Amino acid sequence: LARWAGIAVENSHMLEKATGQASKLDTAINALGEMAHSLTTVTEGAGVLERKTLEAATRLYGVDHAMLTRSVAEGKHRISEAIGFGEVSGAEIQNGQGVVGAVMLSGQPVVITDLSSSWEVQDPNLTNNHVRGALSVPMFEDKKLWGTLSVFDTNAHGWTEDDVRVLTTLANESVVAVKNAELYDTSKRMIWELSNLHEGLKAVTSTLDLDDVLEIVLGWAGKAAEAQIGCIALLDDDKKALTLSSSYGTDQVTAKRLALEMGADICDEVIHERKPVMEQMDDAQSGSGPLNPRAVLCVPILLREEPTGILFLAKYQAGTFFTDDHRRLVTSLAAQAAISIDNAKLFKSREEVTIAALKALAKAVDARDPYTAGHSDRVTQYSLVIAKQMNYAPDNPEAWRRLEQGGLLHDIGKIGVPDAVLSKPGKLTTEEFDLMKKHPVIGWEILHDLKMLTDELVIVRSHHERADGKG
Repeated sequence: LARWAGIAVENSHMLEKATGQASKLDTAINALGEMAHSLTTVTEGAGVLERKTLEAATRLYGVDHAMLTRSVAEGKHRISEAIGFGEVSGAEIQNGQGVVGAVMLSGQPVVITDLSSSWEVQDPNLTNNHVRGALSVPMFEDKKLWGTLSVFDTNAHGWTEDDVRVLTTLANESVVAVKNAELYDTSKRMIWELSNLHEGLKAVTSTLDLDDVLEIVLGWAGKAAEAQIGCIALLDDDKKALTLSSSYGTDQVTAKRLALEMGADICDEVIHERKPVMEQMDDAQSGSGPLNPRAVLCVPILLREEPTGILFLAKYQAGTFFTDDHRRLVTSLAAQAAISIDNAKLFKSREEVTIAALKALAKAVDARDPYTAGHSDRVTQYSLVIAKQMNYAPDNPEAWRRLEQGGLLHDIGKIGVPDAVLSKPGKLTTEEFDLMKKHPVIGWEILHDLKMLTDELVIVRSHHERADGKG
């Protein structure tokens, strides 16, 4: 009976051991299968996959503590994700510091049954969390140490070769999954950046009007960076003071106060250093004022390496901030803005010179006959008064500018009318009147190739048309 009892107990122990190994194997297979599935699930993000790796590791070994580190420099790792250690993410570990530091030095797994009796791998982070058993393995990418994966037990733990093998496999699978997710994230960011940059550049090069250029650049930058307010300020001719040129998300008076006055120090730094400034303020930095920003992005507008102004963006909601992607995109838009602003200024300058020359020519034509001297000026003033009474284009200063220019240029075609006809004191003959009637068309033909004129051409061509439409 005793012999039979001994055999039964031994069989029971063997069954218990086999069952435990089967259960452990099942857990390991599930954990590895989960990571294998994650290899193709790149849309979850690298951070989520790192967390899944640690969760799988803790389930696999029945522990509550795990840690994943990433190499950030020669001889230095940063804790990327941790379970059971509190707020340690971001902390750095040096070569030879504790269990992880030992793996960093050797590139080999480190197995510790009881840390309390292993003084050479003591680590304050681990001691404070009362862990004893430790298993840490290296994570490689193309034979280069990419990071480490570690699990810890609050009790002494006798790790087996199978434990090391399974954790190493999990670590290697995790590297592939995380790298794939990072590549996917990078591709998404590049597509986002290139798409916004392409659309922004296409829009900003569609006009040579300075105000339109500034508004388009600032609008694209503000939307792409998800800013709440923004402005573009350009340096004056002396390159000493910034003048607000365009605003986003608010009126120009408020934008000037929030950016150029409250953010004056940041704007000055960007102008003098010629480099972007991106700051995120915590509650202490932002102060108690309701209009103190939580995040600021200010980039220089550089033309041939010389500052011509700044592009300023701000966010005011807690927990919002600008990223390096935002900084790169806004800097690229500002670089294109510098070229477009310079082109717009050159075009505006050329336009002003050309219009001034045409106005001078129109006055010269008026002066050919004492009777019509000052005629174009008087017609222009009457036109502006009548337009005001008609409530013409109340919110469109450009339309008023073109109305005024059209009035001043309307009779420039008289340059093609002979003096004998233009200055004849008596009644014109039919032939002479036909010549006089041609001056609107002659004026249109003189001006119609000038791309800077639009409404003015209509005024010049049609200023003698009959109200009944009969020519």
